[in-house]
This record gives sequence, structure tokens and C-alpha cells, in this order.
Amino acid sequence: MLERDFIHMRALDAVTDGIFTLDREGRYLSANRAHLAFMRAQFGADVALGMPMAAYLGSCEIEQQLLSDLERVWLNESFVKTWQPQGAGDVTLYEIAWEPLLEREGRVAGAIGVMRNQTAAAAVSARADASEHRFRALLDRSPVVYLSLDMETRILDVNTRWLEELGYRRDEVIGHRLTEFAPHEEHQRIQQQFEHFREYGSLRDDEVTLLRRHGGRIVAALGGILEYGPTGQPFRTHCVLTDVTEREAAEQAARESEARYRMLVDNQGEGVAWLDMDQRFVFVNPAGEAMFGVERGNLVGRCLTEFMAHDAGSNSEEALAKLLHGERSTRDVVIVLAAGLRRTLSITATPQLSVDGDYLGSFIVFRDVTDQKRIEAELQRTRRMDLVGKLAGGVAHDFNNIVSVIISYADFVLKVVPPDSQIHRDVTEMKKSAQRGAALTRQLLTFSRRQVVEPREIVVNDAVTNLQRMLQRLIGEHIEVVFALAPEADVVLMDPTQFEQVVLNLVVNARDAMPNGGRVTVSTGRTVLDAQALAGVEGANPGEFVEISVQDTGTGISDEVMQRLFEPFFTTKPAGKGTGLGLSVVYGAVKQGGGHIQVESTAGAGATFRVFLPRVRREQQVAFMSAAPEEIGGGSGETLLLVEDEEHLRNAMRRLLTADGYRILEAHNGQHALSVFGEHRNEIALILSDVVMPVMSGADFVAAIRAERHAVPVLFLSGHADDLIDYVALRRLAAEFLPKPVDRSVLLAKLKEMLRSNQNTLPRTR
Repeated sequence: MLERDFIHMRALDAVTDGIFTLDREGRYLSANRAHLAFMRAQFGADVALGMPMAAYLGSCEIEQQLLSDLERVWLNESFVKTWQPQGAGDVTLYEIAWEPLLEREGRVAGAIGVMRNQTAAAAVSARADASEHRFRALLDRSPVVYLSLDMETRILDVNTRWLEELGYRRDEVIGHRLTEFAPHEEHQRIQQQFEHFREYGSLRDDEVTLLRRHGGRIVAALGGILEYGPTGQPFRTHCVLTDVTEREAAEQAARESEARYRMLVDNQGEGVAWLDMDQRFVFVNPAGEAMFGVERGNLVGRCLTEFMAHDAGSNSEEALAKLLHGERSTRDVVIVLAAGLRRTLSITATPQLSVDGDYLGSFIVFRDVTDQKRIEAELQRTRRMDLVGKLAGGVAHDFNNIVSVIISYADFVLKVVPPDSQIHRDVTEMKKSAQRGAALTRQLLTFSRRQVVEPREIVVNDAVTNLQRMLQRLIGEHIEVVFALAPEADVVLMDPTQFEQVVLNLVVNARDAMPNGGRVTVSTGRTVLDAQALAGVEGANPGEFVEISVQDTGTGISDEVMQRLFEPFFTTKPAGKGTGLGLSVVYGAVKQGGGHIQVESTAGAGATFRVFLPRVRREQQVAFMSAAPEEIGGGSGETLLLVEDEEHLRNAMRRLLTADGYRILEAHNGQHALSVFGEHRNEIALILSDVVMPVMSGADFVAAIRAERHAVPVLFLSGHADDLIDYVALRRLAAEFLPKPVDRSVLLAKLKEMLRSNQNTLPRTR
């Protein structure tokens, strides 16, 4: 459509008649080259669009005539007037055909003027009185269809061209009404045209359809003037018909094409717009207006830069400048709507250039990618957290083995030195430090979702209620604690200790954000999240969730801090005031519990942490790790197969178990263990194995011996949950489990319990 407008303007520039349009204030909206040349030649004026036409006329009389003509146009009249400007040029007589410029609703929005140089025609008319024969010959040879009518629309005269076009003889035409040569449905319209003609002195340049004698129709544009007698009364018309049959067919096709184009564009889900060279909207479809949050029709005329975000982080102005003045390209631009709402638009712009290469504007197609960008950022953040978690989990797993060795050798020393000795006290402190290291490792494993957990059904409201006193003591008297527990909050499946960690850490985080006091609101509820709400949350499935939220009225969280909020060891507190693991533990525990967490905050306006955990519809308790039994005696020479790839830890375990009365066979991976088991299968009373090892894992090793129907008891030891097979597989392997680092007394008691329960099938020792 825009390309058509450009072509039409070029076509108008090729016309010798001066064509121009004015708005209701008489200011120029457009003008073709012929009109500009006339104004320059006649008045020495260089017309500028937007300026009043009257400002260039240089004559009060001509200016008054212009204003008078425009008053008639504003009344929705079409007419032809003759002007005789007294300018500096040679032109002395111009004929102007005026036409109202109508909006869709029919309101007159301006005027269209067609100016034609009639000086030569006037001279010919003056000479025509002296040379009627020459005039007649000229008229008959003219390619223009001419006819003259009386005031009752009876035909007084036609030229040869008229007869040729319609196929009649002159005697079949003269004296007959024009309506006799038109279809019946055209009669009333022709009559109305001539009534207007008689009243206003000009014929509306409307189309009229005439019938050819031998079949067929001609669509013509009919225009004319009145000839006045000595009394000043009109007595005949002089009319010209222009065959517009082909033009009408082309315009009808164009209208249909435009309607199809408009329907296509208006029903696009993407925004489609045309911007002028000043980046103002000339056209925009409904979808585009909706993206900018404006009502229909209120975006045209406004500048795109009005909506752009001007903060340094958006880079929107630079992106837009490159987009609109370069080659066809696509860039993201941030806009700000009402109430400060920010949206990101992906804009594809195609610059439109004139034939001379001048920039005219841009055709743009745009779509709202705000949610897509948010999802991409969330996925990127989740993947980054997963990478950090894998790194932290790997480090913690290795550190667990180191701590296990330290604690084991500390226990060896403590058994042989006097309890009141300095060495005993020193080694006790060393063991405590190692245990603190183990606690730190557990926090890292929780963040990385590799902490071994014991999931149980938790009634959320009961669990939060049980924490109320502890939370109030943690918060202090300068902060108000509000509990809003919804009755519909239901049951979740999660490790109870981890659930308490999540709530406690979030409340402590809220407290630290309010050094001068404030209010913390702990609330619960139940909600249903669909796929759209969970977009960007990896691994989350739509369904019912129990929500636990902690809201504070503190300092809020900046965008920079938000990007690293859950990273381990990241903290905004001064050195020595925090480990930076509190929110990391929350993140890992929630993820390990099958949920996700959302944070809403604006710097200076507080923050809300929303934890969503899957709702449990029925009992799903999993007794994954039984409570540690009390230590009961030592071994009785039973043979144990110890499978552990870490040599230092394997040596410590062998020493511990040997000292407690067991005979130990060793293997450094699953494949080695298969070989050892094959040689000593009738001797081995129990297998004590790590899970993840090179060559063959502990789980694969146990599965291999179970396949051969060996019922030997198995106790797995591991430091993180990724080492484990799922619960069903664990039960299928008939294996027990203890987490690393394991306390000496807990391990020995567990071994004794397992051996006692299987004593009827234990092999004899050598």
C-alpha cells in the first residue's frame, strides 16, 4: 500500500496540471511538480508543505477568492473556478477544479485542487467567434469526447469522437436526453449531477456509465461548465467525458487488493507499521497498537522514540538508529509503556529509499519478546546454577572423602591416648574442625542437589507453625513477624530438615535486609501452575503446588545482585559476616524437593521469595535411611568385602573395621570387586561399597552378583545423591545405605545390625 502511494505521487508529478491538497486550515499537505512550478513562476514563491497557501498569493483579491472557494469546499462542494492572478509571470488565466478531501466517515478533512493553465484556451475561445468552422473542425478531430446539453439534459451537440465511442449517428443523438443512453439504474444519479450543475455552475466529476449502441458499456468521468446568456442565466453546458473504463477496473482491482492486504495486516499477530523519516508512525496495525498499550488509532503521528527506554542499560536509541538507517536488519529495542511497564520488542526494519537514494522512512515488523527474553534469562541462570552446582558438588564429594579420612584417623588417635592429655584435646579440636568441614560440605551438596535426603510427607502449615517460636527468636523484637497460613495449603514430600532450612534461611535473609526494623510475612497457599507459568523452569511439570512465601519490607534487591543471588559464597555482607551459602542451600533444597523458587523485588521496596513445592495427593513416605541403631559390640571375625576407589579412605576404613574384629578383603573398583568376590564368595558375610568408581560402579557390581542369586548383605556408602540409583532400584538390589562421612559408632552399629539379621545365612570364616 505504501509503495502504491509512492508510485501515485510519482505519477502525479508527471501530470502537467498543478495538483495540490490543503488541510482545513488552508495549509499545504502535498503538491506535485507542476503546481510548485506555477507558484514559483507566478508569485516567485517556493512552497513549503505545512505553510498556508494564502501566504504565497501576494494579492488580497486572490487570497479572498481562495478563502471563498475553500468555504464552499468545506460544505462538501465540488466546482470549477477561474483565477486571474496578477503575479510577475506571463500566466493570466487559470482554471481550478476544487474537490473535498473526505475521511472514511465522510467528514471533510481538506481540499483537493487541480489547476490548469487556461490562457491559451481563452484566446482560442475569443477567436472562436470569428472562426466557427475552424472550431468545429478542431472539435470533431479532437480525441476528447465532447457533448453539449441544455438545462433539461437534452443533447444539443456532440463531437465525432462521442459518436465513434458510442456507435450512434448524429441524428440519433441530437435532441435526446442523456439518460436515454444510460442504464436505468444510472438515471437518478445523472439527474442529481445536473441539479448540482445548475445550482453551483460546475459538474461534479463523478463517473457515469453509458451504453454503446451495439452492446457494451463505457465508464466515463463527466465534467463540464455552464454557458450563460445575456441575462446572466445558464442556457447550455459544455461537457467532456474521459473514458475511465480501464482505470475503473484497475482501481476496483486495487481496492480489492487493498482490502485483502488490510485484512491480512490487521489480522497479523505481529505488529506491522510504517515510520516516516522522523520515526513517526504513519500506519500501524491493531496488534502493533496493542503492544504499545494504546487505543485503536492513537498511535499514528506519535514518534517511536517517545516509548523507548533511555537508561544506559537498554542501548535502545543506538539500536534504533542502526536499525532504521541501515540495511534490513533485526534488533531488540526496549520500550516503556504506561506505569513504567517495560517490554522488549524485536524489530525488523526495511528502510525505504527514493529513486535518488534518499531515506523516506522504514517499514517495520515487530513482536513482543519480553516473555521469551525472560525465559531465556531464566534458563541461562538455571544452567549457570547447574554448572556451579556440579562444580560445587564435585568438590564437596572429594572433600567428603578427605574429611572422612581425617575423622577416621582422629578416632584412631583418640582411642589410644589418655582422655586428659593435651594430645587428646588437640585431636578432639582437629576432629571438630573436620566435622565443621563436613557440615560445610553438606551445605554445598544441598545447593548442588546431591545431599542425601530422607523425603517424608510434610503438612506445610504444621511445619511452619512448629517453627514460629524459633523464627521469632531469630528475628528479634525490632521486626514484626506475621504468619498468614492458608487452610488449603497441603502436604509436600521433602526432607524435613531441608524444609526447615528453607524457611529459616529465607526468614534470616529477610531479617538481614531490615537492619532498622520492619515486617516479615510468612504465608502459605495452594496454586495451580500451567506450562505457560512454568516456562523457563527446567524440569518443572504443570500441576498443583503448595506455595510458601517470605516477604519483607527491607532494602530490596538490585538487578546486579539478582543475577547472582543463589550462587554459593556470593554475599553482600561485610567480610566475616556471612558464608554466602544461605540462599544457595535454599535453592538446592527446593530443587532437590522437586520445586522451584521465584523472587520479586525492586531496590528499596522489599523482596518476596516464593517457594513452590509439588502437592502430594496421597501417602508417599519413603523410609530411605533408617535411624542409626545403637552400637552393640564388635565383629566376630566375619569377612567383609570393602570396595572403595579412594586409597586413603580405604586404608582408614580397613583399619577401623579390622580393629573392630572383622576380616577385610579389599577392591578398588567394581570390576576388581567381582574378581575378589568370585574367589571368596563363600567367605564374604557383607559387602561395604562406594557407589561411583572408575571402570565399574558399586551399583553395577552389586547388580551383577544379584543376577547370580547371591543374597550377601550390601551396605552402600556415598557422599551425594547423584551417586545413588533410584529408590526402587535400591530395594531391588536389597541394599542398605549410609551417607559419608559416617560416624564410626553409627557404621559399626549398622554392620552389626545387618549381620545379625542375616546370621542364619552367614558363611563361616576360615
